[in-house]
Amino acid sequence: MLHRPTLRLLPLVLLGVNAGPAWAQFGGGPRPATDLRLDLGQMYSLDDVTDRHVSFSELRGSIDGRRDVGGGRLELHVDGRGRYAWTDVSSNRVDFARLNLSFGANDAAWTVAVGRMSVDAVASARVDGASFDLRLIPELHLIAFGGLMPHPLDGAPNVDFLSFGVGYDARTDTLQHSGGLAINLYQGGLDRFYATERFFWRITKEWQLHGFVILDFVGVSGLLGDIALLPPDQQSALEKVDVTSADLTLRFVPSRTFDVALSGSHNHTLLPNLWWTDFIAEERARRGFVLDGPQPVGTRRTNARVVMNFHVTPAVTPYLRARFDARFEDGKKGYEGAVGLKLDDVDLGYIDVSGSVRSLFGNENELIGLAAGTSFANALGLDLTVNGLRVVAAAPATGTAPDPELLLDLGASVWLDLKAVSPALGDVRVMATYQAFIASDMIFQAGFARIGYRFREL
Repeated sequence: MLHRPTLRLLPLVLLGVNAGPAWAQFGGGPRPATDLRLDLGQMYSLDDVTDRHVSFSELRGSIDGRRDVGGGRLELHVDGRGRYAWTDVSSNRVDFARLNLSFGANDAAWTVAVGRMSVDAVASARVDGASFDLRLIPELHLIAFGGLMPHPLDGAPNVDFLSFGVGYDARTDTLQHSGGLAINLYQGGLDRFYATERFFWRITKEWQLHGFVILDFVGVSGLLGDIALLPPDQQSALEKVDVTSADLTLRFVPSRTFDVALSGSHNHTLLPNLWWTDFIAEERARRGFVLDGPQPVGTRRTNARVVMNFHVTPAVTPYLRARFDARFEDGKKGYEGAVGLKLDDVDLGYIDVSGSVRSLFGNENELIGLAAGTSFANALGLDLTVNGLRVVAAAPATGTAPDPELLLDLGASVWLDLKAVSPALGDVRVMATYQAFIASDMIFQAGFARIGYRFREL
């Protein structure tokens, strides 16, 4: 869960992938004619047992420019990032999420784009080619795209992969949804054929439903099992349908004093994620402080969750959480029950205290967590986290179980809007994060620093 100060931090120092939606969400008002963002970060970690150092510098930049040309508008969109690795734990990488020119009608009735783009409506499908966006009515857009597909692992341009697809984006006062179909070819042969759908439905004032799904139609592991293990004459089309990713959440808010959310998700990890690996989150998940995290390629996970909030006052909220997890590769199950209390005051800050008991695929543990933070005049913010994890490992087939182990997870972050120092630095933001995992025989430490700059011209 992101707390209030953390939510305020994100738009200050992180770069949006799509300038239009990002500006509408964070800044409000009309889109700027020029929106330039630069973000420089440095990561370093130290494991005093394995001597495993993660150290890299990363630069990300984006620019979205718009100019009127004749009876239409010409736009440039660039969003790229580069990483230089100082150790062999990570690697050097350069990638562009967007690098395209588009031209369209001033009223956005139609738009043609050429270059590298990410088609949001079709699960952010990436293509080095062209796209056409047609607005049939104000509430409905149709999208068609095609061209070369960047390499699925490193994003490098290549001629082996082709991608084509169609999509839509429809919005009303109560329902917003988008989706489409896409086909990927590898050296002329069918490599992937999938459909995607994302929606948010405000059923009534009290009920909300939102979800997301990707269905693959040529997978070797489908809804009924691993098709590769069946003889060709026993394989069916249904057995090739694979739910690659799905999430469904139902939220019920009957009053100001209570709300409940029921959700379930499923994920079949098809490819490693080279770019978005968060080394701190990866370590936290590996040690068991969180249940979600990067999963090995080929794994399947399904979980169900329920969260209940009791708003005693606007600033005092006790909550309950329960969760069930299933791991398909070995058939093991996981369970979690948690209780917590949130205190959130707009002027003072927040405190979140929680405790949970978990049975995770054969290991038993208890987690106690404390998170707190505050901000000063929207110019300086501090966040602290302390978690204690007591782990009871599963007993081996022969012998006795090891003694319980106590792990500590300590974190701190600070962000600063430099306009508090000088109005001339009002477009510069800085952030620093420190994380430590402490056990009886090791300490893993990680630090991350980031400086961001944004220039806008209306």
